Amino acid sequence: MNRTNIIWASLALAMLFRAMPGMAQSSAEVFGAYSWARQGEANIGKGWAESTTWFLNRKFGIEGDISGHRYSRDLVNFPRLPRLWGSVNYFTVSGGPKFAFPFEGSVTPFVHGLVGGAWSRASGNLSYGDTTVTVAQDAGGISVLYGGGLDIGKGLIGFRAQADGSLFDSGVIAGYSHGVRLSSGIVIRIR
Repeated sequence: MNRTNIIWASLALAMLFRAMPGMAQSSAEVFGAYSWARQGEANIGKGWAESTTWFLNRKFGIEGDISGHRYSRDLVNFPRLPRLWGSVNYFTVSGGPKFAFPFEGSVTPFVHGLVGGAWSRASGNLSYGDTTVTVAQDAGGISVLYGGGLDIGKGLIGFRAQADGSLFDSGVIAGYSHGVRLSSGIVIRIR
């Protein structure tokens, strides 16, 4: 599923929550962003983040969050020589409570704590001519994201900047690793 489909599915889910009987006072929001991450010793770099939150009242909501990050680097890439490169992929799916602190102005701070799963893949690749050899290590496990940010703007569309700490337990491979994720992008509110 590509990012555009994920955003459309999130908007549809938010509108479905809004249309449910008894939810007339609730609201929802969808956030899509550019994201940068570092997990353990790996600077994963560029990526994306998306979240959908269904607010039960003005201050408390249930949030679902997904993100993906990829980093790739050429180690050797000269004409007429074998190409050697490495890459790291990191993907998370999580959910949990979100607490917003709306003010009369246009800035709304929030905090959240999310638990879910994470998957990572580190690979080394050697290519010469039409032949490529890849050695990869996959890991999956429990992921915890904790942090918060600021929503700026009170209308249908706003801007969000957020920072999250992360904990990834890959179990067998490396045990626990700590990281950080920084995201900024557009938030769409459905009231």
